[in-house]
Amino acid sequence: MILLLFMVTLIFCSPFLISGRVPGNFGDLYQYVIPFRHFATETLQTGHAPLWNPYIFSGTPFLASPQSALFYPGTLLFYFLPMTSALSAFTVLHVFLNTLGMHLLLKTFNQKPSSCLFGALAWGFSFFFLSKISAGHIIHLSGYSWFCFILLFLLKDKTLLLSAMALALMFFSGHLQVWMLTVVFVAAIWLIKKCKKIKGVFYILTLLDKPIIYSSMLAAGLVLVQALPTFVFSRLSFRVLLSEILGPKTLYEFASSYSLPPKALITLFLPDFFGNPMQGTFKEKFASFYVETYSLYFGLIPLFLGLLGFWERFRHGKKTLLLLSLGFIVLALGKNAFIYPWIWKIFSSFRVPARFYLLFLFLIIASAVMAWNKHIAPQKPALKFSLFILLFLDLFLNGKKLIWSQDMNTYIGKRGLLSQIAEELMYNVKPFRIFSGETVGNPNKAMMFRVENVNGYEALWQASALRYFAWTEGIGSVSTTGYNDISPEKEHSSRHAIKYYVSDHAPAATWPLKNDLGILKVYENPSPPAYLRPVFPEGEKISPSMECFHFIRRGPNKIRTVWRGLENCTFEARMAQAQYPGWEAWTDQGEKLDVTQADGYFQSAFVRYGAPRYKRIFWLFRPKDFMIGLWGTVLSVILLAGIGMRRLLFSNKSF
Repeated sequence: MILLLFMVTLIFCSPFLISGRVPGNFGDLYQYVIPFRHFATETLQTGHAPLWNPYIFSGTPFLASPQSALFYPGTLLFYFLPMTSALSAFTVLHVFLNTLGMHLLLKTFNQKPSSCLFGALAWGFSFFFLSKISAGHIIHLSGYSWFCFILLFLLKDKTLLLSAMALALMFFSGHLQVWMLTVVFVAAIWLIKKCKKIKGVFYILTLLDKPIIYSSMLAAGLVLVQALPTFVFSRLSFRVLLSEILGPKTLYEFASSYSLPPKALITLFLPDFFGNPMQGTFKEKFASFYVETYSLYFGLIPLFLGLLGFWERFRHGKKTLLLLSLGFIVLALGKNAFIYPWIWKIFSSFRVPARFYLLFLFLIIASAVMAWNKHIAPQKPALKFSLFILLFLDLFLNGKKLIWSQDMNTYIGKRGLLSQIAEELMYNVKPFRIFSGETVGNPNKAMMFRVENVNGYEALWQASALRYFAWTEGIGSVSTTGYNDISPEKEHSSRHAIKYYVSDHAPAATWPLKNDLGILKVYENPSPPAYLRPVFPEGEKISPSMECFHFIRRGPNKIRTVWRGLENCTFEARMAQAQYPGWEAWTDQGEKLDVTQADGYFQSAFVRYGAPRYKRIFWLFRPKDFMIGLWGTVLSVILLAGIGMRRLLFSNKSF
């Protein structure tokens, strides 16, 4: 059965496996995955830990961003394989793991082999998961692939260590909402158990008390190296300011974006009723609406059997499965549900309520498996074989449009503007930044060329950045994923050391046109500001000769600067980089400097005493949250290994 599932996975993924190209997608593979994996790989290969990312948002934490997925084992593929091969292998691996998890979970429920295969196919090759490939959301897909394993290990006796590891792997995979959905599901089941004991499919409820507590504690320790920096970053991110800066209405719209429209339920029966973006027939503006709210199909046979299973249990007075399923659909409806105005603040830190459909999908497929086990499994092999063929053809013929291949170099080419700027930076002792406007499709591409961009595209970025540009440029200059546009010629923007402005329109200042790329144009600042400049406190002696004449990054977390001045003076070394807790600075004489935030955004170090003609200042990003989390994870791994070795050496029990 497992080999058969793997073969089916290869058939579905054949478009990009045969072509040798990357999985076709609507952009997130190029916006997120490739730049992030390239940056992490390149940084580690040079012997540095990728704690800080200097190439977007004028500098931002990298490891603390959950989508960095630095500690996820699947990320190792990107360290040892070419990018195209790694993306293909990563996708195939997690599509297969997702189906395998459901198959093993159903076996634990003592379902018959044909029932396990049926459930695994309906689950693993449903539109909900296949659409994650076409969206480029392979980070989501890697998280979802551990959902069934978590339930499996919580269900099985004496698998404490495995359940903790599965919980940790889901967290490390990089998308916190996937982990949150799993926690909601397990918590809902636990609450039901407390209210009522149920037999049958809810046998799992009788086994969740101690495993949940112990597994959660172990998992929390294992993920501390990622969880603690991510928690600190989330408390300093723009999301805590959405209501204050953009208003409560914007926060509500953020929390309720991608709510499941009731009409989308038609796609449970007719997957292309509203068209699809792959063939250009989708009626909504963005393809992401299709991926998040219209990709509900999982086959007509599983749907029919799932509804039949609900009906049979309801008829015999077993209403819990149906009511729980309906509850998750109500949550998926988001702002389209009558209760959402009362509960939306619980989920205000996350978007896309429609993802609660995952939990409904799991329950209706579980219902379908029970109906198959009762009505189909006892039948003749010919009937079962025919239904399997129909199920495969249904999912494959309808779902094949969701999987295609693309040439990565078309979207992430090695030539062009960024390569020219990168070459200029190599021979320029004075660093600078660019600003790419909202019409530039991929601001994160700068990461692949070591070009520092003021803009970026991220789900989590600093609150200080949002506040700075909202106050200086107006609310219209920012969005929930980055900046729309700024006025690069103004003083508050010039502090970012912008030399090139890339947009479809010219800045207000008279900046000469450097490159005409058709729709996009590149304008050059004739007098780019200094990246690192001295600021003299009021009342102190001003040295007009003081300047930073040498600046070099020794990796993303380390900077060395050399200052030159003819006179001794006290000054503030102010850098065109975002300040974040964890940056340290000291002089070549060993004096530690106070690193603070200047102008509500920028990094600054105060040099308190007179300086010789040449003075070196060293900067290092070494956040305490990472160090504490690292030690916590190391101790948890030692504890985990100790428990495992004890069970292996002193008992015959499984772990």
